[in-house]
Amino acid sequence: MKNTPLNDEIRKQLRSLHEASGVGPQRLLNGKVDRPRGLNSTRIYHWMDGTAKTAWTEHLNWVLANWQAEEPLEPFTQADNERLDRELKRTGYTQTTLLNRLSPVPEGLTPDILHRLKSRRLHKLPSAHKKFLFKGLSALPDR
Repeated sequence: MKNTPLNDEIRKQLRSLHEASGVGPQRLLNGKVDRPRGLNSTRIYHWMDGTAKTAWTEHLNWVLANWQAEEPLEPFTQADNERLDRELKRTGYTQTTLLNRLSPVPEGLTPDILHRLKSRRLHKLPSAHKKFLFKGLSALPDR
């Protein structure tokens, strides 16, 4: 298999895709039937932290393509948090009852995610989740 030298530019790109997507190496690989043989999360972490100086080209290309295909995360700002609070008060819903009312909910959007957003322990989420949440809330009547 052909090797690709891992320079600072490639490492920076890997770290950037990791952060932008919020998807770690383990989750990136999880359940992917097309992942190249021998590719694992430890290898990817070693590419990013500089431990590994080269990567098999097939592995590196697969990781870059799959990370680029992940939906980027969008900031959930203080203004978004205040809007969420206002809308929950206006409608009388809680995080759990809201998601029950707005079904079908996108995969990965849970009451726990909403709680973590409200408590400011989570500051980013997929843009599709944010759009779904605010579109759904704005369509609900006052209590």
